[in-house]
Amino acid sequence: MGSLIITLIITAVFLLTFALIVLYQGLKERKKNAQMAETIRHLMHYRDVTFQNENVGQSEGEEYVDSELELLKLFKSVDSRIERELLFADPNFGRNELVRLFGTDKNVLPSVLRRFANTSVPGYINAKRMDYAVRLLKEHPEYTLGAIAEACGIKSPATFIRNFKNTYGMAPSEYRKAFEENSITPP
Repeated sequence: MGSLIITLIITAVFLLTFALIVLYQGLKERKKNAQMAETIRHLMHYRDVTFQNENVGQSEGEEYVDSELELLKLFKSVDSRIERELLFADPNFGRNELVRLFGTDKNVLPSVLRRFANTSVPGYINAKRMDYAVRLLKEHPEYTLGAIAEACGIKSPATFIRNFKNTYGMAPSEYRKAFEENSITPP
């Protein structure tokens, strides 16, 4: 009888400890997802502000201002076309296609992207793909990660998951789950 009570007490303590660990891990995961969702919102807001900024170099009459404004208009035009036509969804879309679209020298392109998108050529293309991935994760919960990767122009699901984690700090499956549970606000 005494050993039965001791066994029950040990079992109860074990189950209580296990339940507390599971609860703690769940809370920790939710906090991490909330932080990552906040980061995603900030990044997407920053992107929107960057693309909407019309007041580049407002000095009077300088030739530099005109060229900056022309470059900004060109960038917005090309960026809009890339978005509208989903050009980034082609796995072969890269520097050469961007050079052709911008109608500029391949050595000038990186400085244009650094200036107006605050990133490199591969970073720009990857950002377009990751933005599209977030949109697909929200709009099409029935799509597999492999299908989303392919739709974004990424041949390997493993590469897609790695890029998504590097961009948003969580796996696409974690993002989808958090979005479905309404524990994050969509960017």
